[in-house]
Amino acid sequence: MNVMNPISRGTPPVEFTLRVPCRLALQFGYDEPPHSREFFFLDKACTASFADGEVVIEARGIPDSDSAREFFAQLQTALAYRSLLDRHALSFPLELNEPAEAPFFLIEGDKRCVQHGWPMQAIKPKVVPNTGASIYPEHDYVVLDGTSVIVPKFLGSAHEFVSGLQQDGVTPFALTADQDLMLAIAMYVEATRSTSWVSSFLRVVSVLEMLATQTASSARTCEAVDKLISYAEAEYQADSAVDLERIRSVLQSAKRTSVTNAVRRLVLDFCGPNSALAPKPGIFSSEEECNRKVTAIYAVRSAYTHEGLVTAKRAGRHSFGELSNLAFSAVRHILLCKMDALKFSP
Repeated sequence: MNVMNPISRGTPPVEFTLRVPCRLALQFGYDEPPHSREFFFLDKACTASFADGEVVIEARGIPDSDSAREFFAQLQTALAYRSLLDRHALSFPLELNEPAEAPFFLIEGDKRCVQHGWPMQAIKPKVVPNTGASIYPEHDYVVLDGTSVIVPKFLGSAHEFVSGLQQDGVTPFALTADQDLMLAIAMYVEATRSTSWVSSFLRVVSVLEMLATQTASSARTCEAVDKLISYAEAEYQADSAVDLERIRSVLQSAKRTSVTNAVRRLVLDFCGPNSALAPKPGIFSSEEECNRKVTAIYAVRSAYTHEGLVTAKRAGRHSFGELSNLAFSAVRHILLCKMDALKFSP
């Protein structure tokens, strides 16, 4: 059920309040009990409340909405700077919400309204969200949307964990895992428990890169690359407008298979329905689908890494959710296959 809580004063004079909630990361918190503190920012009295894994900063008495926006921009910058300087893991809002007119009336004598000091009458309020920064008029009737953000906490059974460890100790591994494989497993498990969908996706694709092996191109390709480099050096050595070093670097990279091709081959070797020794059913239905979707996964990863966002053109015909699920399923299957190979290696 969605609870609407009155937050504005509802009486003159005309002035505005800025509300900026900043959610803390799961691994971060403050050592003091829930409380609020007053402070001054740009000579304006503000209040910071600390509770439920969140810091809520409020600045009251702002004369108009334009001033509130200017104040918000300054506060955003200060939050980013303080977060960086002190390594405070909090998410500061990037946009400012305006109140929206509610599609309902609060009944006359509503207990919450009466306790807040609003008049005994039916009121059609304005609504601001509980998440994200908001600017709202104190002189109007404004309620806070009580929708909460739920952060899951994963629980495991210590008994089952130890029992599983004991079971693994009955028959020792024929081979032990190397550092790269153990790091890949640690990164994958951390990614599966992350609540940040972009960072977890990027992390799991990084695991694919760690596990993929780039091989040398054919002798003929390497010979052609050397000839092209020699030609470029002879043709553009005296031309300062040409970045000859970059040309060399790009051409030299052709002597090895691309990371995309290496990742595609890795997934095909372990998950391809026809080529893999132990393909997991349900990940890919054909070799062609495997190559196409792995290419799409890597294209989305490259867009996030190099451009900072994924446009509709980049996303293609596959949804982010579909590609992310495929990446996680493929990586888990590859890692399990590698661990099984260590256990059952002759």
